[in-house]
Amino acid sequence: MFQARLTKHCSLRLKERMSLLQEELCRILNDDLVVLVGQESGTSKIHKLFYSIYDETFYVAVQDELTGGVITILPPEQSRWRIAAEAYKQARALVCDSAESKTATISQSEKPAEANPFSTFLRFIVLMDQGRKIARFKVRDRDYIGCLLDLESDPKERMKLFERMLFEKIGFYGDLGSYVTAYYQVVGSGKSGPQIPYPIS
Repeated sequence: MFQARLTKHCSLRLKERMSLLQEELCRILNDDLVVLVGQESGTSKIHKLFYSIYDETFYVAVQDELTGGVITILPPEQSRWRIAAEAYKQARALVCDSAESKTATISQSEKPAEANPFSTFLRFIVLMDQGRKIARFKVRDRDYIGCLLDLESDPKERMKLFERMLFEKIGFYGDLGSYVTAYYQVVGSGKSGPQIPYPIS
């Protein structure tokens, strides 16, 4: 099979449904860290179950085995096949064991942390005042992470960065304190921290 590549439709679904980056999803598929669910009759479309460490849940990728194109990403309940409990265990183990192996290899060779495909990042979830989710985005740049988590620093500079990211992600601009509530998680080494309210001021 050719290397995985996402269609435009799949890229949109990835942003809507998951916290994985395109490169991370392609790595999971290319490294075969998946469990085959089934193949659509008369087509080259195969359904692959995989686990997302960052979302702590499972998804099914629909991929054309002839071209490598990833057509869409589905919740498991929307797949055409009933998925056995053992398949979920296997899919999770494949991804988690790979993440641990990568981390161990990097540590032994003393490579920089950026070489880890599952490196530490911040995940933000932003809600409107009525609880409707309006944005979910990740921050990987170390300088940005340091600024956003330095809650004792100048709040104006911190919020300027937060507002810029929110505007870039969803085009939202306004008085954040009146409209939204934000939470963040620290994610790294295959583990997600608790959701913590993010001070907006």
